[in-house]
Amino acid sequence: MCRKLFFLLALLVVVCMVMNVAIAESWTCPECGTLNDGNFCSNCGTKKPDPDGTDTSTSTITNVTFSPQSNGGILVAWDDSSSASSYTVAYSTEYWNSTYGSDSISGKRVLLDYLIPGVTYYVYISNGVSDTTLTYTVPKPIYTEYSTGGKYLKLTMVKFSLSEMEKKPTMTFEVQVSWPRLKNSREYAAKLVLNTPYGYASRVVYYDVFTFENKYEYTYITFSLMNDWLVQVEEDFGSIPTGEYTFEIYMDGQLYDYASFKLSN
Repeated sequence: MCRKLFFLLALLVVVCMVMNVAIAESWTCPECGTLNDGNFCSNCGTKKPDPDGTDTSTSTITNVTFSPQSNGGILVAWDDSSSASSYTVAYSTEYWNSTYGSDSISGKRVLLDYLIPGVTYYVYISNGVSDTTLTYTVPKPIYTEYSTGGKYLKLTMVKFSLSEMEKKPTMTFEVQVSWPRLKNSREYAAKLVLNTPYGYASRVVYYDVFTFENKYEYTYITFSLMNDWLVQVEEDFGSIPTGEYTFEIYMDGQLYDYASFKLSN
């Protein structure tokens, strides 16, 4: 009787260990967000990533590096032992996907200008035969080059009604960017992004050249909140939440300033 009891207890321990391993090995697909237990996504077929975010399949694409550039862009470079002549590079977050311009990138490097500082991305690189996926968090340095303690970004409206905008979808407001008097003019690459109650929206307004003149001045940027931003928010997250939203503007990848508004029903 004692031997049978011991055997049953031992069997129970083994079962519990197997269950714990199975639970520990569950993973979220970086491509579609499905929770899985096997080695391939049950929804889209993506192979299970390693703990460091790389693809567990044997890929010819190796030594992927991410290098922040002086203008805030991220240079992605890699090696490939195959004779591939073109590549696809795509990136996604937990909530939305975005494909970089072309699916025929020549060479083994690409500059990504539209990544949002502070956001963690899944970056996917493919040569059409093999691929790899890695995670990368974009640096978010704070702008300190010309600090005067003033407010540099503000909105002409700080309260919006969703029902009112649905009636008047072309209703506009201004994002006003100001800067102090400088000794010299200075050109930046700028990004304007929107942080929602659900997280950052995928839309990024990018300026190749954003010039600060050597005098105190403003730039006025006019947007329709519904058409220019909230339609994208709904596409990204499936709905438009009420609450606080924040515009952030970056100069060469540095957080210059931010301004918030509230959206109600």
